Amino acid sequence: MIDIVSIMAALLYFFILGLAVRGWYKTLQKKNLENISISQNLCISILIPFRNEEKNLSSLLDSLQKQDPKLLLQCEIVLINDGSTDNSEDSIAPFLSKFNLIKCIKNTGSGKKEALLTGIQHCKHEWIVTLDADVVVQQQWLYSLLSVLCTTKAQLLVLPVQYYSGGNLLQGFQVIENSALVCMSAGALQMGYPFTANGAHMAYTKTLFHAIDGFNPEKKIPSGDDEFLLLRAFTHNNQTCEAVFSSNLIVYTLAPSNLPDFIQQRTRWASKAFAKSPKSLFSKTLGLWTIVFILSFLFAILGLGFQPFIVLWVSKIFADSILFLSFYRFFSYPWYRIAFLPFMGIFQVLYFVPVLLLSIFGRYKWKGRNYGTR
Repeated sequence: MIDIVSIMAALLYFFILGLAVRGWYKTLQKKNLENISISQNLCISILIPFRNEEKNLSSLLDSLQKQDPKLLLQCEIVLINDGSTDNSEDSIAPFLSKFNLIKCIKNTGSGKKEALLTGIQHCKHEWIVTLDADVVVQQQWLYSLLSVLCTTKAQLLVLPVQYYSGGNLLQGFQVIENSALVCMSAGALQMGYPFTANGAHMAYTKTLFHAIDGFNPEKKIPSGDDEFLLLRAFTHNNQTCEAVFSSNLIVYTLAPSNLPDFIQQRTRWASKAFAKSPKSLFSKTLGLWTIVFILSFLFAILGLGFQPFIVLWVSKIFADSILFLSFYRFFSYPWYRIAFLPFMGIFQVLYFVPVLLLSIFGRYKWKGRNYGTR
């Protein structure tokens, strides 16, 4: 019986990733962002909520300042201070004095969602682009983004975010894992099965935001300004959402460098699974497979049978390799990073168990604030 379950779970994982890979290739084929004439009537509001980001804000603002000056005139940049207790505002003061497109306002509430709501209330333009304060953008980012907005019929865009590593092994694993998640999220959305997005880099219209009641249904959940918004927008009208991936659109952020920060981040992500909010078929199926994978690992370490875990682990290596080969060129990874994959399953199952328990029974810390998971 256990062998049948493990084989079925392995086939399910191949099916999930096969669906995502097919959608990923379709996503990459959709957009040619070269030589597009940008309408001067297209204006955007870039919202950057921040809390205790004095080490990162200047890098982001410097990268924004390097965009095409003519295109920058079609933007406003709204920084929203979410109760910072460090010198974040001091770090942006030089940019405020010489870069008149930027303004900094105070969050009227508490938390990222409230900060974004404050920013939306103060911004002037229909298109809202959200960036986390710890990302940096490429020199052609703004041109590529405006090119997309000129040509798309969608009202919500899922955009690429790439981790980079400071050099340690933990970050190296996260770089590959996050890229796989980005690929799967774009591919699943393209195939009509949205399941996640990343609010560190996202775009949507005010019209859509208000039509789906903004963040209100999940307002009390600290995170989810991305995933819940995507799922409700897709439910509202599945033609309003699109994943757009171009190499110039990638924004970069540093992966958590130590285990406690990593576990806190993943606990926050996992806690959204227990919220009373929309759930996609793709995420439910992937969640079911994850539970079976965890149980097979627990059975193995308890001496109740190694075969189910070996079957799932080996099948995961093969399926993940197919996924990796579909995205490594897009993210400019050397092909030999595929050597991470045999260890990826072990790495994941080792953190899945504590993260699952913490997301059900524990608490997590985010930007210096403590939150309960339930």
